[in-house]
Formats: sequence, structure tokens, C-alpha cells
Amino acid sequence: MKRIVIISALSILFLSGLSIFGQNKLEFELTDDRTEISEKISGDLILKVTKDRSVKADDFGWIIGVFKKRDKGFRRNLIYTNATGSTADKSQVYAWHLGNNDFPLERIIAVMGRKLWVKIEIIDPKVEGCGPDAAFADGKLRISWY
Repeated sequence: MKRIVIISALSILFLSGLSIFGQNKLEFELTDDRTEISEKISGDLILKVTKDRSVKADDFGWIIGVFKKRDKGFRRNLIYTNATGSTADKSQVYAWHLGNNDFPLERIIAVMGRKLWVKIEIIDPKVEGCGPDAAFADGKLRISWY
């Protein structure tokens, strides 16, 4: 009987997209060459991480978004919380943010309209330059969802 209960519980966790083994994460170097990294995080949501380059720096930063897979045209980022769009947002990871201490290295952001959270961790970052000339030289970016 206990075996059936355990197997059923693990099946429910697997089917619901949750993981007790910590698989709900994406981790890569801050200097990764990819332009975009996408991962399905639930039945109808996708996590999209897009590299942002500046005129002077290829490793300027990353924009992290959660989107409904079925949206066409304009896609609203469900973790972008900056209503005016005139300043930095917690869903953006830029080298110059670290120099300005704009945000902590670990951030947890609620997904709008869902019982889902995205955790962004910047691990051992090294930054060269400052302000708009800043670029990541080393470190990792870990994004998890739960």
C-alpha cells in the first residue's frame, strides 16, 4: 500500500511539472554566446532568456521573460514589473546593475496571474568596465521556477 501511495505521489509531481529533484532550473555562463535560451516551465508558459548586447559589449546582460506560448504578436512578459518601463526591472540582469547595486544577486519574482515564481541567481559575477560600458567577464546565471 505504501508503495502505491509513493508511486502515485511521484507521478502527480511529474505530471504537474514539479520536481523534487531540482530539475526546474536553467544555468549557464553570463558570457554564454547564445542569443536566446528557451525552456517550457508549465503547460502553457515558456521561459525565454535573451542576450542583450551594447555597442561596446557583447556580454552586456540578459533579459528574462515568462510568456504564454499561445500569444501571437505582442507578448506580455509575465515577470516584468516595471509599469513605466523607464528604469531597470528585476527581470533584467545587466553588468552595470551590479556596479550600481540596483538589485540583489538573488531575486524572486511572482509570475503574474499564476501560483508560480521565478528565482534569478547571479553566481560569482565578474564585471569589467562601468556604466553603459560594463560587461560580464565571468560568472553564472541560474534561473529556477517553482
